[in-house]
Amino acid sequence: MKKLLIALLVLGLIAPGMAMAQNLDQRVTELENNMEEFAKQGMKLKETVIGMKKMGFHFGGSIKTHLGYYDVDKEYGAPLGGPLMDKTIRSNNGDGDSGTLLSLSAQSNITGRYIASENFYGVAQLGLRGGKNAGEYDTETVYQNKDFDDVYLRLAYGVWDFGNGKLTVGKDYTPATFLGYSNMSGDTGLGGDAIMLPGGLPYISRVPQIKLSFGDFDIALVEQRLNADDYGFGDVDFDVPRIEAAHVFRLNDNNLRIRPIAGFQTYDIEDNATGASESIDSYVFGVGVSADFGPAYVKGTVSYQQNPGNYGDYNLANVAFRSAVIDSSGSVNDADVMNGTLVAGYAMNDMVTFEGGVSYSKSEVDNPTITGTAFEASSGEQAGMMYYVHSWISMSDNLSVIPEFGVIDRDEVEYSGAPLLAGGPTVTSDLGSMTYFDVTLRVDF
Repeated sequence: MKKLLIALLVLGLIAPGMAMAQNLDQRVTELENNMEEFAKQGMKLKETVIGMKKMGFHFGGSIKTHLGYYDVDKEYGAPLGGPLMDKTIRSNNGDGDSGTLLSLSAQSNITGRYIASENFYGVAQLGLRGGKNAGEYDTETVYQNKDFDDVYLRLAYGVWDFGNGKLTVGKDYTPATFLGYSNMSGDTGLGGDAIMLPGGLPYISRVPQIKLSFGDFDIALVEQRLNADDYGFGDVDFDVPRIEAAHVFRLNDNNLRIRPIAGFQTYDIEDNATGASESIDSYVFGVGVSADFGPAYVKGTVSYQQNPGNYGDYNLANVAFRSAVIDSSGSVNDADVMNGTLVAGYAMNDMVTFEGGVSYSKSEVDNPTITGTAFEASSGEQAGMMYYVHSWISMSDNLSVIPEFGVIDRDEVEYSGAPLLAGGPTVTSDLGSMTYFDVTLRVDF
């Protein structure tokens, strides 16, 4: 009995403590939960404050100046015939030409971004260019050898993030454009430092479009382009916009990226000579691959195009047989073009990166008219190449110096099956090359 009383006494003393301890544990748990919720709310508040700071206007830009020596062969003529920003370096009276270029690259720009909310922003980019007797490239009329304004509109688009995807409306790069596959910097003759876009990479410039993006997948309705006037076409009618799509597959922790692209355009034309109506269909299919190996990287592309000239795509190295031809019988003959690029680079350190690249493009078409004659050949073809090596030297976060050696080799045009012409069934014409050493000074801010 005595032991029982002692046990009850001890229990009576311990029970309130146990209840107090249990209550204390609950309070601590509640406090921890409250603190965790408070921390979450604090993070949301912090993100909101940061987001509010990000809203409004943001400006930046990139100014690039060329200083280089350019040399063109006597055969290296139309449609461009030399560096874009200095038309004094051109073949003349059957002789080659060379000279020093100092100009503002046509890729220089000022960019403004307005963040209206966490779900919407707009971008406008003005291009800045200037040089001695600078010329203008126009995809509809191939090339206008005239002066142009020093300021022009490069980009103008808005982006709405609706959660599961994004809607882009305005003037932007199209999905089928291969951006980031080369850092080529010399004035190749089309837009200044055109990063191999007009020399093996399909490219139709920045055009109005309506684009939907879901993660790494893009699909867009794109403004139509044509190159009809140069081939005797009459009335031209588009029934549907051009459509392009691309997707990025990211493998091996994003060290390997595979990007297939596709595009299609069609329009109806009325032949001036026969009055017959024909359809001109243009395609582009390709794939780009980028691989990182520590400080080294390799990038390559392969693409096929049907009638790229009618699609609005121009190539500096491969200038012939890129558009559909209506032959003397009134039939449409499609041009076929194969392209390929390969670029490799190595970052020696944070300051210096070395890079080199090569591109190849071959075009052919049936029944072309031989230039300067009234005769048709059974086929025509041309293959052209571009290649370069350079070092990218980052002097600071804002200044880079890029010395580069490059060559654009157009090789020759070959007509086959032309027995009516002197010289037999094959006629060739040399298109020459342009060689340069250029130093680009680039300021980013």
